[in-house]
Formats: sequence, structure tokens, C-alpha cells
Amino acid sequence: MANNYGNLGNLYETRSDLDKAEVMYEKSLKLFQTIDSPKA
Repeated sequence: MANNYGNLGNLYETRSDLDKAEVMYEKSLKLFQTIDSPKA
């Protein structure tokens, strides 16, 4: 899912819709950070 958000970010960036691209990149980053964070 995180990869999909990143891909959507790329699509929006290519279409010069930088606001939507930023939202998708942030969602992707948040998911990747959740996946990579150590469990307590």
C-alpha cells in the first residue's frame, strides 16, 4: 500500500499537481515508517 501511495505521488507530480503529490508522498512515508519501526 505504501508503494501505491508513492506511485500516486509520482503520477500527480508528473501532472504538476504538487499539492496532491505531497499528500500521497506523506501517506507513503508514514506507512513506511510504521512498517520499519520496532515493535515495543
